[in-house]
Amino acid sequence: MGKKTIPPPARGYRDDPDAVSMHTTPEDYEYDDAPQINDEMPPAYSDSTGANAPSRPQAGAHNFESAILFKEHNGKTIWLQPPSTMSAEILLDAVHNWASTPPQPMIKIQGTHKQTVKNGDKKETKTITDFEFWCDLTQFFAIGQTVSGNSWKRLHVVGGGEKVHRGSITKKRAPGFKSDLEVGDSQPGLLEWCQQYISCPSALKTFRFDRTVSGIDQQFLHAEIQRIITSTNYRGRTSVTFPIGHRAEELHTDVWQTRWRHSRWIPFLFYVSFLWLFAWPYLYFATKRWAVVSCDWPFSRLAPDGAKEYATVSEREWVAKWGKGVEEAVCARFQGELDGRALEGFLRPREVRTGDERVDGVVGFLRAGVRAAGEVNRALGWGGDYMKPDSVPIPLAQQASERVQRVQPMNGTDHER
Repeated sequence: MGKKTIPPPARGYRDDPDAVSMHTTPEDYEYDDAPQINDEMPPAYSDSTGANAPSRPQAGAHNFESAILFKEHNGKTIWLQPPSTMSAEILLDAVHNWASTPPQPMIKIQGTHKQTVKNGDKKETKTITDFEFWCDLTQFFAIGQTVSGNSWKRLHVVGGGEKVHRGSITKKRAPGFKSDLEVGDSQPGLLEWCQQYISCPSALKTFRFDRTVSGIDQQFLHAEIQRIITSTNYRGRTSVTFPIGHRAEELHTDVWQTRWRHSRWIPFLFYVSFLWLFAWPYLYFATKRWAVVSCDWPFSRLAPDGAKEYATVSEREWVAKWGKGVEEAVCARFQGELDGRALEGFLRPREVRTGDERVDGVVGFLRAGVRAAGEVNRALGWGGDYMKPDSVPIPLAQQASERVQRVQPMNGTDHER
């Protein structure tokens, strides 16, 4: 949690009227003060070892070096900025720099089954993960400029009819607007929103920037991946989700309340001691929130002639290239990121050549055995729920008692003799 020096922003992206999307700002503004015990997001692609994973630009502006990268959690980055070092122009530059950083859309694929172990008179059920991996889709979006020189991303500043946080506690529309229809007085631009945030005297305030993904047929991909998993005769429970990493940036004032609420252990202590009953209502009503700007990154869009055009590949082309790799990863009970290198390893496994024919023969024999076991699984089914037999060892006292019972008749016979 140290200070992070921020490079100059990308200056090529400004308030171009043609680059403004009319998509509604997402209604998923999360303000979780409860401790997050389970973080189901895969690692960020900046931590990925995949060769195709793009590097993530650092967010901020050249005058934003006093901001502290405080926390990255569940696809959201939290920045702390001392109020005395902030201005509307600095915040505006930071927003434009955030707009140059793409989100990280992913497909997360998981298979689990229940295993019940009989422990005497009790039964214990555990969830066993058979496979869990994800595919990073960032490379299939138009990260830079297209061939025509136009950027696909669209910066969107909210209109008056959209229900969002406008320096308020709850979401609301602009005064005078009663619906989503864009009628009424002209609304503030991005710089004006930045000025409103900076001029707010509240010690607890936050400015949020969202990244959204559009134009991707999740229903088609979900159905195709389920079909691939079913083809392996897997009988467990499957889950295909589409999480988004780097989906938001939040700027908070650097005060002790902010540090406490986003620390790891203090919220947990408040939770177990029931102090949250007093602390969280205070934090909720004392915090002013702005969520007035977002940037949309389309996987596909409609061309002027009405046809659908894709940034790189279509959903069908992705399935055609990656479907076999997904199938092999499921059968191999793979866990981790299925990137280009892993895909190549599944499709074209390397031959092991150590120079020793005996070692190479053993490795080849083991590989053949694994393949044979995989074929048996696919034929008979695998990954279903099952119950293990009672595996509790017999206590030593019970073993001794049984031993005595077996010896006593023998001793009685000897005595009679």
